[in-house]
Amino acid sequence: SEMISFKPTDVLSIILAALTKILTISPGYVTKFIGVIIPSLLLLSSSAESSGMYIPKQLLVFQCLETIAKHTQARNSVLREKDQVVAVLSALADHPSMIIRNAVVQVRNVWYTLA
Repeated sequence: SEMISFKPTDVLSIILAALTKILTISPGYVTKFIGVIIPSLLLLSSSAESSGMYIPKQLLVFQCLETIAKHTQARNSVLREKDQVVAVLSALADHPSMIIRNAVVQVRNVWYTLA
């Protein structure tokens, strides 16, 4: 019986990937938690960790944020968070990684155009 060990960053990647999948396939399961999920994703998106190892996690966060923005069942919660999301993403627009900058602009535009 071997022990499987994960680093905390591996666990975070698994959780973010699972959240992305749930938001895509069955968003109704997390609708009542959107008000907690969005601020948590914003904290993860603006993490002080700037290493290249963290970029895949940030991309998963951005994918979650973009999927949430399109979540019609949680429209009121999403609109309440709109200004904060746009502000946090705007602050990330000068990230050193071009991949992150491009993703930030794409997700920010989705949120900015919500009405």
